Amino acid sequence: MILIADSGSGKTDWILRSDKILIPFKSIGLNPNFLSDQQLKKHIVHTFKKVKRAEVKRIFFYGAGCGSRVNRIRINKILGVVFPNASISVQSDLLAAARSSFGRGKGIACILGTGANSGIYDGKLITRTVPSLGFIMGEEGSGNWIGRQLLKAFYERAMPARLSKKFKRTFNTDLPDVIEKIYRRERPTAYLASFAPFAIENRKDHFIRKILKEGSLLFADRYIRPLRHNTRSPIRFTGSIAYFLKDEVKNALGTIGYRNITFQRSPIPGLVQYHSKV
Repeated sequence: MILIADSGSGKTDWILRSDKILIPFKSIGLNPNFLSDQQLKKHIVHTFKKVKRAEVKRIFFYGAGCGSRVNRIRINKILGVVFPNASISVQSDLLAAARSSFGRGKGIACILGTGANSGIYDGKLITRTVPSLGFIMGEEGSGNWIGRQLLKAFYERAMPARLSKKFKRTFNTDLPDVIEKIYRRERPTAYLASFAPFAIENRKDHFIRKILKEGSLLFADRYIRPLRHNTRSPIRFTGSIAYFLKDEVKNALGTIGYRNITFQRSPIPGLVQYHSKV
């Protein structure tokens, strides 16, 4: 059996391939920047409690936070304990997006989901990327960035009254609770990104449109402009924010000259195809 995983900060999509049968699993996001080794192991074991783990022979794990060698080693060790007979490869979620989008082709791979990232892909590996500054200093345009803008606008009374009332009806806006979840609980990016569906639902509102356009343009400035030397280079987006807001993202990027852009929600189908010869 072969196991393929795409793990973001919000959720992890798993595919277990046994012969020609594909079995999907889901778990929370397993970003090692936000979870301890014990927590990571606990969530993986729980996800596969009904699977004969000793029969898994190969694992391809792609994850947010796995651009770091230290984190790749951590995930590899934990997977090795849970799946004792498996050969394990741990890579970044950005490489997952690239391999899924381009296969053995070339281009600029972008992630726009709970978080944000980008890199140049040469058909095998990511050869250049923009350093990730995390959700506090970066990830412009992402789900957690959108959540931050909505929360700031709500509490600073910059959000129009019509939206403010709807926002308050939709979410628990008790400020001490919000502060607790952002600054003291695990997985703050997933919490912040949980506000993004509100923006998607209300994206025709002028105030929301302005936020989404700003996020798209900031993403282009921080994550595409430093990488794109050839104006014809294809740009491939992966992630729920890019997918559900593809019209907004494409229109915003079109105003500054970017044309060859496509979108996919999840890299899993492409990864299954990429590793089909394994």
